[in-house]
Amino acid sequence: MKADLLDDLKKKKPFLGLDIALKKIRNGKISKAYVSSNSGAKNQLVRLCKTIGVEVILLQESSKDLGIICKKPFSVSVISFE
Repeated sequence: MKADLLDDLKKKKPFLGLDIALKKIRNGKISKAYVSSNSGAKNQLVRLCKTIGVEVILLQESSKDLGIICKKPFSVSVISFE
């Protein structure tokens, strides 16, 4: 799973954060979303993704770890891609 995320980060533009992910999923602009293990709205996001048909991947990494993977100085709960 982590290898897929790293591959997507190299090839596609990531959208970071829950609010952006929810907005773009509702608008049909997201094809895949990675969710951290400690995301607060994990159930809401998973339910929305399954309803709309977006691939959702639940990671074992925490939001702090996702921030490090994305080379950001902050925590990232959701990473989504077009």
